[in-house]
Amino acid sequence: MQTKNIKPSLSSFLKLDIFCLAVALESALALVVMLAIPGDPKNAWLLGYSSTRVAIMIFLLGVGLAFGLAALSFQRGVPRAEVLQRALRRVLCRPSLVLVIILSALTAALLALFAILAVLNIHDAELRLRLLPLLVWGLLICLQTLAAAIAWYGRLNRQRLVSAGADILLDLGQVHLALLFMLALLVIAMIGVVLLNYQIPAASLARYLPLQAINDYIIKFNAGFENNIPTFFNAVLLLLCAALLAWLAAGYAREKLPFAARWGVLSTIFLLLAMDEIADLHRYWMLPLRRMLQLTGMWRNAWFVALLPLLVLLAWWCWPLIKSLPARMQRNIWLSAGLYAGGAMAVNVIGLALVQAAGGKNFATELLKVFEETLEMGGILLFSHTLAEILAGKIAVTRFAVLPRNTVAAPDEKPAVRLAFWKPAAVLAGITLALFLINLAVELHTLYPPAHELLSKSTWSLISNIFDMDMETAFPNFFSTFMLISVTAVSAWAAALDQKNKGGWLGIAVVFFILALDETASLHNSLVYVYRVDAVSSELQNYFWFVPLIPALALLGLAYLRFWLRLPNFQKIFFVLSGVIYIGGAAGMEVVSGWLDVVEGANSRYYNLTMLMEETMEMIGVILFLHCLFHYLAGLKPEFTVKVVQNGWQVVSR
Repeated sequence: MQTKNIKPSLSSFLKLDIFCLAVALESALALVVMLAIPGDPKNAWLLGYSSTRVAIMIFLLGVGLAFGLAALSFQRGVPRAEVLQRALRRVLCRPSLVLVIILSALTAALLALFAILAVLNIHDAELRLRLLPLLVWGLLICLQTLAAAIAWYGRLNRQRLVSAGADILLDLGQVHLALLFMLALLVIAMIGVVLLNYQIPAASLARYLPLQAINDYIIKFNAGFENNIPTFFNAVLLLLCAALLAWLAAGYAREKLPFAARWGVLSTIFLLLAMDEIADLHRYWMLPLRRMLQLTGMWRNAWFVALLPLLVLLAWWCWPLIKSLPARMQRNIWLSAGLYAGGAMAVNVIGLALVQAAGGKNFATELLKVFEETLEMGGILLFSHTLAEILAGKIAVTRFAVLPRNTVAAPDEKPAVRLAFWKPAAVLAGITLALFLINLAVELHTLYPPAHELLSKSTWSLISNIFDMDMETAFPNFFSTFMLISVTAVSAWAAALDQKNKGGWLGIAVVFFILALDETASLHNSLVYVYRVDAVSSELQNYFWFVPLIPALALLGLAYLRFWLRLPNFQKIFFVLSGVIYIGGAAGMEVVSGWLDVVEGANSRYYNLTMLMEETMEMIGVILFLHCLFHYLAGLKPEFTVKVVQNGWQVVSR
């Protein structure tokens, strides 16, 4: 899909001279700050400065001179600068490469921010002063690179959309490239925490962070734990597969192609797998399965044994569907299944055998666990990529409709996916009400003696564990994560249709994606290591995690004021209402539950009821916001088309 050259030129749009000049000025400023910090006589090497600081200053000086000369060359139109500009144009005409730059800059910015927060906690003031200028300089460079790359990426995609012939152009090739990049970073992080845990002395790390914080960060990336960042990424991949399978089922049904029902069944299976990934439901049949089959040794946790007959039956049932696909896609599907099964079953059993042989976990078994998770996520990612290729080949353009109440689409243009704007919120509200009533019944059944006879004690306990709204490994946690990811997807959808407010909707999508990650991995608990409220007792510190976020929320509110004022009155009201309810539950009820924890204990009846109200308010806030989004889309563009492509390396402009 070649298009005409983009005007203005790359240099005039990205302002390479200004970019280079900004880097040069930032380097000069960091160098001046480093020079102004007094040297340590004990480590003096040159002019009173240590060898480490001299090396840093030489590096900053070199970067400043290089980018300063580059800025001057771009401004004067030096021939070598023109050659460099043309080379950059050839590289940056591929959206996928720009996407890699965006993800790299974002990752580097997050690492720099994390390092700054860690340095701020160092007790050695001199070391803190020496490291902060360099880290702040790195953060600024990453942020301006990120901003420039995002601007150029948006321009490339707008150019592609003009020639797409559809309202939304969805390049799943770029999506999977981004996911592959994230998977690589996650694997590096998982290996890194294993090294931290087994190879680096704790005393060396304690100089920068409290040991409790270090252990918490290790858990967040540890492949052997549940409800952390690897768990969330795995669940996102499974949900993406479920969505693509449902899309294929709807498209096949619209085009009257065979096997539509089988795509639908597979979508349901992957939705259940995502639920199990977060809620860890398979552990509830492990004990009875272990007793029934007398599983011992390395087979103790082989939960998949009971599913093997069903898996064989599913493969036989899906065989005609797979045979109808091109040979390359068939190979990819079987390869993805082999990778996933190899990780979830074979490597899992081998890892357990090694743990038993070694008498516990060690460096080798933890690395094997990383390998297991990598195989699982790699298999799911390959399967998702194959589904995207099938979707792009079989159903390139899909018509969607989000219609107001009692609106009927034209019979000759019946959309493949038709949805009344109020139905998603109604369904989610019904599930939320059911969860609330189940938790209320579990909490209050002890007050009503006849209720003890309705169900056995073990049954009440099982219901409590599966549906407990205060547990991380339970169905409500998956439900909340699913809703937050849904808001992320619908906000991105709104950004694609509403070009006038595109930046605002994309920002909302990013915020809700972070909230979904936090819902699964509980990242907010780590904020207590960054900031402690002096006016609050140590017992309540964990319940005031939101205090460091108050300035960020205030700035976010100011930044979105103009966006909010442009919205219709219905959206204005529901935006504020949903935000007040959500924050009131997440922060307000959190403080109340903390007070009850100190006064009555974490398992008291009033504490549990308060936590129930907190989680319910959060769910209601998300549902109201999602309803507001669908209402807005129904009024903005009730029917639209989406074109799916799988050419992430496509050249847009020469």
